[in-house]
Amino acid sequence: MLVGDLGQSLHDYTPKNECFDLWKGALIAYSQMQLETARRGRAAFSFLPDRRLTLFPTEAMPIIERCINIVPREGARPVLKANVQWIRVYFYQWAN
Repeated sequence: MLVGDLGQSLHDYTPKNECFDLWKGALIAYSQMQLETARRGRAAFSFLPDRRLTLFPTEAMPIIERCINIVPREGARPVLKANVQWIRVYFYQWAN
């Protein structure tokens, strides 16, 4: 879900070391923000995207569904419709 916030995945960014630094910094900042949100309450951070776990399936599933039938990178397995159906059931059970 953070790809939308950061712009690129680790696989698609060149050079990799710059992307790693970007993601490392973002994950540290995001973790600190989560701790502050838990301590001070959600209202104090109403300007931030809502990334509650219960919203994860709703946010993540469209991204996963777009992966169906994409030609995978060399050595990777394709995402199949059956995989996405399993993920959908798992996510909703996990988040609720």
